[in-house]
Amino acid sequence: MKNSMIGVVVLAGLGMSGLADNDLATNVYAKVTAIYEGNWMPAASYFSAVRGGGMCNDLDDQDFPKLYELCAVVSNHCAEIIADWHTYETNEMVRFTTLNAFSYAGYDYMTNLAVNVIGQYSSNTNYCSWKTVEFLWRPYGTDQEKYLALNYDAPAISNLLTTIRTKALEVGDSNLLFTCERDLSGETKTLYLEMKAAGML
Repeated sequence: MKNSMIGVVVLAGLGMSGLADNDLATNVYAKVTAIYEGNWMPAASYFSAVRGGGMCNDLDDQDFPKLYELCAVVSNHCAEIIADWHTYETNEMVRFTTLNAFSYAGYDYMTNLAVNVIGQYSSNTNYCSWKTVEFLWRPYGTDQEKYLALNYDAPAISNLLTTIRTKALEVGDSNLLFTCERDLSGETKTLYLEMKAAGML
């Protein structure tokens, strides 16, 4: 499975995080770029394809180790990246790929990012794009795709979903509003568990 290596990679920390120049943002940007380079298509085209279908579906197997290297940086420097999120938000390739790296790093990292970034967005809608909020709510193409819906009854997650629901109403995103309400009601989790029990997932 593509994700089977992630725990090993993160725990090992790779021992070669590339932070000799003490510039975390430069290191993250370089590791993001490396993921999409050296493919049979131009890096920008490759990224567009991956963004469209999601990492699980459209990132080549040979490039997952490079994603895991980014995950190690994200997990080792989680608080710093969150505190300086605008640096990663302004570049679409870096924004999307770093969000994915948080997701692949695990539930705790993803939740920490979501609570902080969505909290900032709630106070100032210029803090990040609505696309970032959407991804944090449902990180498509990753194993964390339904992490909020499946943990809706945890107080921190319930509060997060309520905040997202409020903002979806404010921006007029009726699709997200409807599905967020289903998440909060437990309907999404119930359906997921029923489908899993029936062998449909």
